[in-house]
Amino acid sequence: MDKSTFDKINNFCDRHKSVSDAERDTVIRKFLETMFNAMTTKETQKGSSLSPREIKDIQDALLTDVNLVNILVAAQQYHTTSEDLLLQKFQKNNGKSNFWHSVWTSIAANAIYSVVLILGFILGKDLISSWLS
Repeated sequence: MDKSTFDKINNFCDRHKSVSDAERDTVIRKFLETMFNAMTTKETQKGSSLSPREIKDIQDALLTDVNLVNILVAAQQYHTTSEDLLLQKFQKNNGKSNFWHSVWTSIAANAIYSVVLILGFILGKDLISSWLS
């Protein structure tokens, strides 16, 4: 992608104030994916590689405001859906049962550690006293 195309997409996203950086990145990636698919299809139909003018025509056709709005809407829907799914997964995995499981695991681990520490002191006391005598 050349700088003028990148700048045009960025300016389009800047005009829409509610576009986040992640959505802007998705718009750029989706534009490139669409452009690549269109070029591949055209090359397959033509049977040879595309001329620079044909590539420029495809790029200009995809850079219309209508196409960019469609790509932007798709990017916003993708990010909204992704955020909702991640939030649901997080809430599901961090429920109250998970909290109590963590509490009981910590209590059991501390009890085992305390027993090991007490045995260490008892055995260590006898060992040190045998060294000193």
